[in-house]
Amino acid sequence: MTHREVSGALAEMRARMALKIVSGHCSERLLAQLAGHWCRMPQMFGDRELLIDVHTVADQIGVMEGAALSRAVPTKPATEFTAGQLAGLWHKHWFQAGFRGNVATRPPPPFLTTHRRLGRFRSCM
Repeated sequence: MTHREVSGALAEMRARMALKIVSGHCSERLLAQLAGHWCRMPQMFGDRELLIDVHTVADQIGVMEGAALSRAVPTKPATEFTAGQLAGLWHKHWFQAGFRGNVATRPPPPFLTTHRRLGRFRSCM
């Protein structure tokens, strides 16, 4: 990954988020993190290395901002921080199916293993 590619991705994120952010304010750090994921550079979440789908994050922000054509999976309602350095900012959950883990790398559940042994795996799907 070159500096030019990352800079291009950052410009792309600014343009995409400009469509979602009605208030006109967005953290440069958030944009940089999203640009990294746009470039397929994973980030550690606990002990797991994951890629974030930047579209799900942008859509969730767009819904919070009331931007046109924004849609997101329903999650817990946003809450405003009321004290400390985060006062005036909002906390919001978002959902990405990939956070459930890569199904292909996990062992199959016992009932699938049993049916596979019995030759009935296709009928379970």
